[in-house]
Amino acid sequence: FACRTAVDARGSSRLRGAMPSAQCEVRAAWAEGPVKGEAVVVVEGAGPGAEPDDAELAEALEAAISSGASRRDAAAEVAAAYGVPRRRAYALAVALKPTIS
Repeated sequence: FACRTAVDARGSSRLRGAMPSAQCEVRAAWAEGPVKGEAVVVVEGAGPGAEPDDAELAEALEAAISSGASRRDAAAEVAAAYGVPRRRAYALAVALKPTIS
């Protein structure tokens, strides 16, 4: 996993003045001993996930088409499920072997 920016605000009701550091550093500091009192850790949000490759999308498209969905409907379904543009999913669906209808 990648270390994200984090703020360890132990004993503080405000984040003002707290120094951001790497999430790994905050975790290591907390592992040194028990944390007493109020503690707040603010962690940077996760970045975008990894983009699915064409093989993964094609496999999902084949499964949807095999279950009776049209290529258009399968593309829309897969695009929504994987968070990719419908145009990309439809282009892959059209490129599938003609034996799949």
